Amino acid sequence: MQYTCRPTEKDRALFKKNVLPYAVDAKKIPFSFTVGGKEKLGFGKTPVKETYEVIDGNIERRTFTARFRLEKLEVTAETLVYMDYPVAEWVIRVKNVGKTPSAPISNLVVAKDLRLASPNAKLHHNTGDGYRKEGLETTISPMLKGETLTFAPLDGRSCDGAFPYYRLESPNFGYNMAIGWAGTWQVAFTGGNNHTKITLGQKDCNFYLNPGEEVRTPRLALQVYDGKTERGVNAWRRFYMAHVMPKWQGKPLEPILFMHDNGGGEEFTQATTENQLSAIKTFVDKGFKIDCWWIDAGWYPCYGDDGNKFWPKTGDWRCDPAKWQNEFTEVSNDLHKRGIKLLVWFEPERTYFLPLPGPIPEEYILRVTKTDENGKPYVDPTYLFNMGNEKARKWMADKINGILSRNHIDIYRQDFNVGPLLWWQQNDGEGRCGITENHHVTGYLAFWDELKRVNNGILIDSCASGGRRNDYDTMKRAVPFHYTDYGYGYHAVKQAFTQTMFGWIPYFRNHTMSWDYTDGTYQDSGPYSAVSATKMSDIDNYAYHTAFAPSITCLAPLSVSEEETAYCLKMNDIWRRAAKYTLCGDYYPLTPFSKELTGWYCLQFHDDVTESGVINAVRNTQAEESVIHLSLRQIDEKATYAFECPETDETFEISGKDLAKHGLAVSLPKRSGLYFFYKKVQ
Repeated sequence: MQYTCRPTEKDRALFKKNVLPYAVDAKKIPFSFTVGGKEKLGFGKTPVKETYEVIDGNIERRTFTARFRLEKLEVTAETLVYMDYPVAEWVIRVKNVGKTPSAPISNLVVAKDLRLASPNAKLHHNTGDGYRKEGLETTISPMLKGETLTFAPLDGRSCDGAFPYYRLESPNFGYNMAIGWAGTWQVAFTGGNNHTKITLGQKDCNFYLNPGEEVRTPRLALQVYDGKTERGVNAWRRFYMAHVMPKWQGKPLEPILFMHDNGGGEEFTQATTENQLSAIKTFVDKGFKIDCWWIDAGWYPCYGDDGNKFWPKTGDWRCDPAKWQNEFTEVSNDLHKRGIKLLVWFEPERTYFLPLPGPIPEEYILRVTKTDENGKPYVDPTYLFNMGNEKARKWMADKINGILSRNHIDIYRQDFNVGPLLWWQQNDGEGRCGITENHHVTGYLAFWDELKRVNNGILIDSCASGGRRNDYDTMKRAVPFHYTDYGYGYHAVKQAFTQTMFGWIPYFRNHTMSWDYTDGTYQDSGPYSAVSATKMSDIDNYAYHTAFAPSITCLAPLSVSEEETAYCLKMNDIWRRAAKYTLCGDYYPLTPFSKELTGWYCLQFHDDVTESGVINAVRNTQAEESVIHLSLRQIDEKATYAFECPETDETFEISGKDLAKHGLAVSLPKRSGLYFFYKKVQ
């Protein structure tokens, strides 16, 4: 059966009725806050000034501003309406325009009991990232009358233990919802009679504002779609790729093949100008068509007390002169001559175990006091760089911009390996609960905006101990090339994670990595199995097919053999062809979400313009069924389809009628996969 995932009149009618009023009518914008013990629900009767503009021909921006004169507060609501998609979003800012501190402000929310028509609704919610197998896993909960479901991340990073993307679905239509807040947001869904109420804000905030001081709420984005879950997924993907996913130097993102060699140490502590130039030449001479070269943590001075290099020791953002005599310039120049980009890792928000005073001015860092096992307090050796301090932020932006520009770095990779909530809380001050977080979140976004402004739209890679900070505001500026720290080579887990990512954040990266052994055990299942067992390859068929994503890292070692090289080159070309469909096609998981090795893992991407697509079929190591019949989506029963499998050089044709009735039969050995490309021929 065929249907369209493009916006329809039914989508627009649902949007106009259920969401649009909240974005275009000042009196209906459902924000709320309490000031001096009195609740302000929206603008109320306060006079509102409105400005209107059209951005890029497809986005209407309205700015509503009002002054609450008694409280001496200025409130601004900025809304965006996407004219080519049924999507609206809004964010609220509150500023003290008086000459004295404001009364206490609490319960500042971008939506208070926002009412969405949703009869017999179910809520799709996800566990987010974290170093655990249970991450990125969706639960579907019925919205029962009078019942409230509340969610919040754990430690100050927006995707840690919760996921700021939700789907509220009735039997024949639904809403996709995204939260833009790179800290601790909290959302509550309450069921009612044929409707659901939503309340969203920063989890803990109860602060006064100093004269001239401004705070903001999380951002809320809402999309409406007609139909079932499958169409809702693709409605979101289409909007995301059109308006959320960043462009790179003004152009849409293409598939990116990364490669690297770390010089043999932990992370990149042993990487040098010489061994990087040598590795690049080795891979290029072997025929690898690399898009981007990756340099990760450890390139800065990071020596422990024993003299050994220790990458977590951060804060001194200079290239270690013992390893990089001319910073990265020799490497970047060599890469650029070869048509290859350069990515470099940074972590400006965390400073660890550096003496104070040190390379960062003391007034720019936040400390936290903890208690040891004997009850004795101590100052934690991890310091948080204060992105909420404008002077500090400018200092860090100047430092990082200098490194990026001098070295012609193409992708700025930012990590964040600490949960900041405790640092924020201990530095709030009396009567200022949540203020440090609020300023840090807005400062972090301003920091990235400055990097992009100065460096010609540089591409940013968002990382936070994996994917723990990939909220909507962050993803408007970055892509997650490292969306989790868990399960790189545990095939079934990575397959499940990938299914979630394709549905919500469709541009990401996987490694061709295997953690299994010849006896079937896995690295994280205990001892490395029997002495006779050997590790499976990171560049074999199973590793490649499980790693299928818009971007991959090919983990071929420098010592890769001629036979392995030939296989990598072939698979890299096939992957690149397949990956292009992930960026132009609609997404259809053909097998259930699972983190077990007992089933198959099969995905389809279909381009409705060319009426062609790709299928990635994988039989896992414990899947007993040797044949699977895949029920393909968007098949025209009156047509004929030509199939091609470039890994086997097999071609064949099947009628749409047979595909609809019997499915596509795929037979594979255990621990293997195949790509099938197809197109409508008549």
